[in-house]
Amino acid sequence: MTEIVWRLDAKEKEVKQADSEKRESGKDQILLPEELETTKEPLEEALKFLRPLQTLVSGRVETHLLAYRIYCRKKKLLLMLQSVKRAAAIDQNHHELHEHIVDLALAVAASESLARPVSAILRTSLLALLDAPDVYEFNSQFRSTHAKSLPHLLSGCKVWYKLRPEKKDDVIRVVTNLADDLTDRSVKWCSRVLEALRGGDFGDVPEAADRYKGDCHKLFPLTTAFAPAKVDNTEDALDPGVADTQETRPGTEPPEKDGILSESS
Repeated sequence: MTEIVWRLDAKEKEVKQADSEKRESGKDQILLPEELETTKEPLEEALKFLRPLQTLVSGRVETHLLAYRIYCRKKKLLLMLQSVKRAAAIDQNHHELHEHIVDLALAVAASESLARPVSAILRTSLLALLDAPDVYEFNSQFRSTHAKSLPHLLSGCKVWYKLRPEKKDDVIRVVTNLADDLTDRSVKWCSRVLEALRGGDFGDVPEAADRYKGDCHKLFPLTTAFAPAKVDNTEDALDPGVADTQETRPGTEPPEKDGILSESS
């Protein structure tokens, strides 16, 4: 009996000592917000969010487009193929899916160390998805079929520049087209075209981006994203010489405005 009591006391002391050491180690731990909001394995964390989506909302094309982007970063070609096939079964004409199919075809063509069975599966499936002799013809058919849709026009031109960068002038001319018969010629999609022009999807084209922004401003004059840059006149306002020229001369009256919104000539 005495031995049992002694063992229980020893075990209790051991547990208390372990708890004490744990509390002491926690006192020296510094919790940094920057470390708490980041992760060392972002793709693995992304997969944790993806798997419930694949189960609960597998009928939405966006789920499989998201899956493709994750598997693309992990360089999982078979899972990339699985994602585009599932997306195509839902909406084979989706503009983003078009980009992913071409991207996958280029990745497979650039892979030299694939096992023969894997390579055969990928190439056979891609031929069925492309339904064209090659990616160039596939993209040309896509742009021709969806020539009046701005989202498809943007995706088609991104692929066009990726495949034929020497055709940049033609690509810019097409992607910046704002004809009246375009569908989805909205603030949302015009903004995305402007982001693509500024983001390097068509190379370094700052002048084309500025021209497009000006054209969009004419269509959507109240949209701040397309508003022209404001000129800073602070220095002129602080310059006494400039201020003197802007004062009303003695014996003259400032011009009257004809209406609230009119400006003096």
